[in-house]
Amino acid sequence: MCIRDSKEMELKDIPRDPYPLPEDLEWCEIDINTKELDEVYVLLRDNYIEDKATVRMKFPPEYLKWIFTPPGSYKEWNVGIRVKASKELIGFINASPSKGSVDGTVLDLVEVSFACVCVKYRSRRLTPILIMEIERRIHLKGIMQYYV
Repeated sequence: MCIRDSKEMELKDIPRDPYPLPEDLEWCEIDINTKELDEVYVLLRDNYIEDKATVRMKFPPEYLKWIFTPPGSYKEWNVGIRVKASKELIGFINASPSKGSVDGTVLDLVEVSFACVCVKYRSRRLTPILIMEIERRIHLKGIMQYYV
């Protein structure tokens, strides 16, 4: 687990606009309560965590819905990247609110998970952009600590 702490950052310093993507791609917010959940399921099923023996992590849609909608969650924390022309979902990342305790102090934290980019787009270095974008959205809620 890696904890990022941006206490020195102030809300006024956080960009209001999403980070730029290549011209043929666009950001989207995934509505977990619609058929978009099936798109996330397929993206994760076909592209998320693969070991050397080609064993993939497969999570049923019902489990994903439960994971992506804990109490206090925000729709804008289910972030996708789509191809503009086809609307194909080729990237996804999620953030979920949580609490943590450091030296007896309870903190509002966020867990960032399920960062996934379609295999054929990985050479375009989209994962760091996904992480920066979810970080920006977390900071806009006034939460400066998250863990991956």
